[in-house]
Amino acid sequence: MNNAFFTRNVLLSSVLSFVASFTQAESGLAPSERQAVVAAVVQEMNRYYVFPETAKNVEVALRQQQAAKSFDDVVDGPTLAKRLTESLQAVTRDKHIMVAYSERPVPVRQQADDTPTPQQLAEWLKEGQFQNFGV
Repeated sequence: MNNAFFTRNVLLSSVLSFVASFTQAESGLAPSERQAVVAAVVQEMNRYYVFPETAKNVEVALRQQQAAKSFDDVVDGPTLAKRLTESLQAVTRDKHIMVAYSERPVPVRQQADDTPTPQQLAEWLKEGQFQNFGV
């Protein structure tokens, strides 16, 4: 591993998929990276989650957890993804919503008014099949 930094991605999925990218040093996640991931999750939930009031509740809960330093002990992507998933599911009671960690870069999500390419549709189908479509 020649580079000190590796591209890391977090994928938040429900009916829609949301992506927040961050880098992780070999020594672990920096506080600014954890904050950026949480901020991206909050932003995407508020922008796209089907129940706006629930998305606001998620924002309040995650901000309270940040203030309580609940994520400060997290030093790696998989653990952050797991803890965020637990938080999201506790607030939304939606077992389909999750944050997943990927060592490989995840393509940047298109804007809602963009039409997905055939390649993107095939990738989404493959990912959905891998996750058994959330069942």
